[in-house]
Amino acid sequence: MHFGSIYGEFDYESTSSVLYAGLNFKVNPKLKLWLQGNYSKSEAAFSKVGMDMDLPGVDEALEIIEASDYDYSGIPQYSDLSYGYMNFNARAEYKLSDKLLFNVDFSYYDLTSDETWVYGDESGSFTVFRTGFTLIK
Repeated sequence: MHFGSIYGEFDYESTSSVLYAGLNFKVNPKLKLWLQGNYSKSEAAFSKVGMDMDLPGVDEALEIIEASDYDYSGIPQYSDLSYGYMNFNARAEYKLSDKLLFNVDFSYYDLTSDETWVYGDESGSFTVFRTGFTLIK
């Protein structure tokens, strides 16, 4: 049995800004350096939901479907998302011979969530440090 439905139209808006930069250096024939970083800021939210509850027959429909909650007043606040993400990478590569390279990598990651009540506190940062060898064919 279907009693009908009530709906409202509203907008969802999201914005994102990204800044990226990278540099490569060849210090000498044996040493190369790379630096790279990026930052992004993203925000999103629903507009205020406007439910037209003054339409003919709405009161009767709500009495029949009394278990439903048509209070959408919290959506604009609850839907607000605001994230900042930053990543920085550095790499050094040293040519030990014509067939062998030694490299060192460093990466830093940071996420800031300004709306922790939506998905929990996702904010945090970590670093990664790697070293290794590369064989050249």
